Amino acid sequence: MDVRTLLVTQEAREVVQYGRAKHERYRVVGWGDILDAPVRDGDWLYLPVDDEVESTIPEFALARADEIKKHFKVKGMILAYEAPMVLPMPEDEDVKPHLPFKTIAIGAGILGLAGMAVSVFLAVALGLMGLVGMLALVATPFLIDPALIICLDDEAQTWIEVMTWVE
Repeated sequence: MDVRTLLVTQEAREVVQYGRAKHERYRVVGWGDILDAPVRDGDWLYLPVDDEVESTIPEFALARADEIKKHFKVKGMILAYEAPMVLPMPEDEDVKPHLPFKTIAIGAGILGLAGMAVSVFLAVALGLMGLVGMLALVATPFLIDPALIICLDDEAQTWIEVMTWVE
């Protein structure tokens, strides 16, 4: 017998079975009171669903949560994002950033202005690619598949993931 089965309340089992009957996948992801402020746990960011957060959740996900609320006692909802921490730059002034390429000095006398223009163009293009990469890294928490979690109003205050989607 799986020990985790003993920790799940009857209400939580019924919610998971309700999902299976509708060919939807629900799973118990934790226990605890509903959040009143954002919480970071390792690489995960948990946001309590208020009016502002709810406006970011797709209608089909909210419809699923509303359907569950019709049949079970739900205390609240949580939106979870996988949001890895970004490493800060080292503060040591002797550390220089490693460039993924090496600059090659080409004699301006041989290539003239055309060679310098190509060099400047390549430097700007690579700089823009780096900027786009940094923006993607910063925006990653908002691009990874979020999860909608309901908090049951049972004795264990069970958290059940009822929906994930791609943003």
